[in-house]
Amino acid sequence: MKRFLTLIACVVCVACAARADLTGLDALRSDDEASWVYYKGSLCDFKRQATVCATAVDEGTQELATPYRRVDLTQTVLASLKRELPGLTYSCHDSDSRIRAEYQGGYSFVTHSAPPYLGRRFGLGLVRLESPQGWIAEVVWTDNRGGSAEDVGLRFAHALAGFLAEARSTRCD
Repeated sequence: MKRFLTLIACVVCVACAARADLTGLDALRSDDEASWVYYKGSLCDFKRQATVCATAVDEGTQELATPYRRVDLTQTVLASLKRELPGLTYSCHDSDSRIRAEYQGGYSFVTHSAPPYLGRRFGLGLVRLESPQGWIAEVVWTDNRGGSAEDVGLRFAHALAGFLAEARSTRCD
């Protein structure tokens, strides 16, 4: 009987759990700037590479009872890159040297907020210059300005296009 009452209490708690207002969260915006941080190498390392492998996923939280909603933004990011940087090649074959761009977005977790403890959306992009021998250069892009999954994914694509265009035009000795 005790187990049955515990089970009923758990079901009731989950059914009454706080739900996230995703529309409200997507409307939260900030004037903060997105940024690039180098962990290995420099802009010059990316200069001559014209092959890009990109993946982009947003793990937006729906509610506590069903915590994850996965949105694949890869085609959105690739379409934006193709518009902004014609001439790039897109390939994810492991044997090729390439720029690997991995984007992930989701809602921030804010412990000082009311349940379900969610804040505005963030985006994180990891961009590496890879060769069959390993990583040559690595840079990370972060953005916590908020918006919808597509908004933040497109900001990453635009920032990546700008980064690669700058790499192409940079004079390196």
